[in-house]
Amino acid sequence: MRVLDVRKAKVDDVEKLLPVVEQFYAHFGFAWDTEKKRRLLKEFIGRRDLGGLWCAEKEGRMVGYASIPFYFALEFDGRVGLLDELFVLPEFRGLGSGAHMLKEIMNELPAEGINRLRLEVDERHPEAATLYARLGFVLDGRQTWSRAV
Repeated sequence: MRVLDVRKAKVDDVEKLLPVVEQFYAHFGFAWDTEKKRRLLKEFIGRRDLGGLWCAEKEGRMVGYASIPFYFALEFDGRVGLLDELFVLPEFRGLGSGAHMLKEIMNELPAEGINRLRLEVDERHPEAATLYARLGFVLDGRQTWSRAV
């Protein structure tokens, strides 16, 4: 497989990203509102202080993306990235696409002032855990909890 082109997304990429993001939402059974996601993608991509959205293309076709919001944690000595969404189109899975994307992104994170990358793994998708373990991620003995506010 020819290597994917991985780069930080620009606002101009939103229309090409929307169908891929929609597939991620469908895959997990999340609610989808095209106009709302279009607005949120533009805001997130346009505001570098919020984090970064990286996209992966092959021959001009958008084939995946990763959303990494940033936050500050004393515990981790500064800025942290949270791999919130990582998605590769089904036909590009199992070919090293996800690993390639993450390696490229992790190489760029120090320039963003990020010294740690955290993530969640959905227990229904053990293949994701296998990928992350192969790239050096480890369980830290915590559970992720959330609540709407």
